Amino acid sequence: MTFLKKIFLSFILMASVFLMPMGFAYAQPKTGIQAIGKTLDASSEQAGLRTKGDTSTLSTRVGAIVKLCLGVIGTLAVLYSVYGGFRWITAAGNSSQVDEAKEIIKNAVIGIIVVSISYLIVALALAAGAGELV
Repeated sequence: MTFLKKIFLSFILMASVFLMPMGFAYAQPKTGIQAIGKTLDASSEQAGLRTKGDTSTLSTRVGAIVKLCLGVIGTLAVLYSVYGGFRWITAAGNSSQVDEAKEIIKNAVIGIIVVSISYLIVALALAAGAGELV
């Protein structure tokens, strides 16, 4: 890997780590997403899934389940990359095993990126549905 590629990849990694927790501000509220959240809340009340004193809604429960699943999948992707690193270390100079280990690590990094973007989309959708992105 060339020096410029390493610098570019490290810049992308640092930018994703520092920019991921930032919220987004919109000039106008997203009423369509809020309407969907209100419809889900009304449906859950009619179905008896929410009591009067319960502050959690159907959309927050579904969001919590999705976030939990994405967290487990992200953890598995990180463990998969550790496994790829272990395979690389124990390859003992065998080029075919090193190539397999590189492929494992590459796939794990792609998985981590996909899970991170999915988590971001779910968090934004839940925040917009709750009216927090105004």
